[in-house]
Amino acid sequence: MINFFRKIRKKLADDNKPLKYARYAIGEILLVVVGILIALQINTWNQVQSNKQLERNYLKNFLLDLKTDSLCIARNYETLDNEKKVGLKLINKLLDSHPSCCQDSIKTSIASSSFLGWAIHTVRSKATFNEIVSSGNLRLISNSNLRVAIMKYYAYWDHAYERQEQRKSNYANLTYKLFDLETKEDNAEWFYKMLRQNNAELEFKKEFRHEVRYTEFLENVTLRHLTLQLNYLKEFIEMELSGSSYNLETPNEDW
Repeated sequence: MINFFRKIRKKLADDNKPLKYARYAIGEILLVVVGILIALQINTWNQVQSNKQLERNYLKNFLLDLKTDSLCIARNYETLDNEKKVGLKLINKLLDSHPSCCQDSIKTSIASSSFLGWAIHTVRSKATFNEIVSSGNLRLISNSNLRVAIMKYYAYWDHAYERQEQRKSNYANLTYKLFDLETKEDNAEWFYKMLRQNNAELEFKKEFRHEVRYTEFLENVTLRHLTLQLNYLKEFIEMELSGSSYNLETPNEDW
């Protein structure tokens, strides 16, 4: 293309001999400038397309990480429903002096009631988030609102765990200290004997009530809000990938 224009320009320049070399030189400069501008435009277009593809890859990887996070939340709920709350309910009956409710499997209930007391399940994935932040590629997320949502989501998880940690009781440690779960005894009489033997009735009841509140906060606040935040970000990313118009309601962050 440039050679074609160069031939035309040369012919036009030859028609006026005195200005031949001046026209030729100016024409050469203009052709070089035009060539550079075209090359820059093509390079810019290629870079934009590359960035768009990289952005989509990041968003797809975020969805995979959110799936891992969702499994982490589900595991906490499962432990709460199938283990911890069942154990706490039985221990509560024992503390209300109803030994007939459970003549065996006391040790199982004690162990179950302590689950999540030391720490909640935290196996989640931050691989994509860590990589996009450390590489400086967070800027590739073209939707500024989505960028903010991603940052807030991961900060929210850290904050949630910190808040839950602050509400921990000493119940799990106390049960480990008071009850020898390796003994053959396993009934209500053994439970009461251990409390009396260690002169720990009042302390145990206090920590038990604390653990109940801790459990309620975990279920009704921490896990509930994490689920809301996760679903919001997941839907936001899916809408962005599909190119659909959307007007998502931001989840309430007051807790």
